Amino acid sequence: MNDHDQKEKPPGKTVVQLRMSRRVYTGVVLLLLAPWVLLAVVLLGGGLLDRWGKNKGLLTNELRARRVVPGKPGPWGELHYTRISIEPPVELIRVEDAEKVPLRWVFPGYDPERLGRLFRAAELPEAQVQLLLNLTTAQGDKLVTLPPPELALGLSRGARQMIYHALAASPENVPQSTAFAFNPDSLEERFAGSGISPAAITLFKRLIYPHGKFMLFADLNLMLPQLGSPEEKLRFLKAVTRKTTMIIELAIRPDTDVDKLVQYWSFGGRAKDVRPLLESLTRVPGGCSLDIAHLLPPFARRRLFTYPVPDASGQGARQDAHWTSLNFFNATPDDSLADPAVALEHIKNDYYFIANEPRLGDLVLLMLPDARVVHSAVFIADEIVFTKNGASPTQPWRFTSVDGMVSYHAAFYPVDTPLRVLYARRKSE
Repeated sequence: MNDHDQKEKPPGKTVVQLRMSRRVYTGVVLLLLAPWVLLAVVLLGGGLLDRWGKNKGLLTNELRARRVVPGKPGPWGELHYTRISIEPPVELIRVEDAEKVPLRWVFPGYDPERLGRLFRAAELPEAQVQLLLNLTTAQGDKLVTLPPPELALGLSRGARQMIYHALAASPENVPQSTAFAFNPDSLEERFAGSGISPAAITLFKRLIYPHGKFMLFADLNLMLPQLGSPEEKLRFLKAVTRKTTMIIELAIRPDTDVDKLVQYWSFGGRAKDVRPLLESLTRVPGGCSLDIAHLLPPFARRRLFTYPVPDASGQGARQDAHWTSLNFFNATPDDSLADPAVALEHIKNDYYFIANEPRLGDLVLLMLPDARVVHSAVFIADEIVFTKNGASPTQPWRFTSVDGMVSYHAAFYPVDTPLRVLYARRKSE
């Protein structure tokens, strides 16, 4: 007997030896592997691996399909837009400041008779009209009303719309003159996954009122005390300050005309920075997409989708729309442009108006009928601009469409006030 035959069997156990032919063994192996082979055939047959390489995964592609839209082709190339929302970091949200805003209505140029007519036109019950008039005092050339919170909370939508539009005419009424503006088609999406209670969302919807294409919200100081916890108040503030923007991707293929793209995206003397990147992407088999943030000047590239860092001293530059637009090509921001008067003088002296075909870096100006420029942005491509709404640290630098920019700013003026869009180019170009 050989050494293998001499090995002891474990005591108390019976050893069973299973013998099978090579053909049977092969069949068992194939049976065990069959499900995995079938799965691979399904995936490869359906082109999943190919779609993964092109679209970063089947599931991702299906989810993105609802938000990704193609742009209009032009000298900027072939663009695709993915809609996203961003909200300020918790470090920039001060719940206590929002709650402390006094419930105070200021009516410059009103007398009690005119104010009574406004309240009655808003169809307030006569008892409420008299109560509000009794709570109104004259302060110089204006009337100041201190409405009870329960009365303000209970206003009908029509009454809120009429009274708040009158209040918005005065910058002293900060909640109304700088109200939050929302696209009514995206309200459900705004609160999806926010963790805000259904009751709070219901109250919010009762407090919003229409203005043009938007719904406005001016009752943060009324809303926050109705929420149950500091955590929910913070979640609510994050949701209402959320802004819609987009990621813009440029399609690059092996046969892409790189010279044409370089001519557009290198405007401002940046060809040496843009060309090597674009040329390298044409060598990717099958092509690829590039986030156009990589093609923007450093000023915009560093700030896109971010929020300003607050200055504790309060002496920092007002990083608003004009400061942003006029510094677009500057390696070091010129903080003198934070002064609106300086900024507007700079536009007047250093820019000229163009009739059509704006290009990267041109200014997009919103002008009132009296020729006042109320907002500026930078043209990027197609109908997209780079901008910042106001100097607030809770306003990010972002992309938006020209139409979206107009609609948003129109919400802060009477409905019948037209906003004119003008394009301007630097005289040195």
